[in-house]
Amino acid sequence: MDKKGESIVEYGLIIGLIAVIIIAVVLALGPQIKVLIKGPEIKVPEPGTVTETIGTPTETIGPEIPTE
Repeated sequence: MDKKGESIVEYGLIIGLIAVIIIAVVLALGPQIKVLIKGPEIKVPEPGTVTETIGTPTETIGPEIPTE
């Protein structure tokens, strides 16, 4: 085999290795890239539906008033 053929094979192997690395990175970071491009998914409730509330209705906000 001549030098030119060897060089072509070496370049092909390098390109193949780079392609495998790129594919692995895209698969590993796919979800993060999706959020970066599209933004986070926010589910908006449909009108008329009941949503969960934070806390209970008996909670008070602010300082407690001492009772005697």
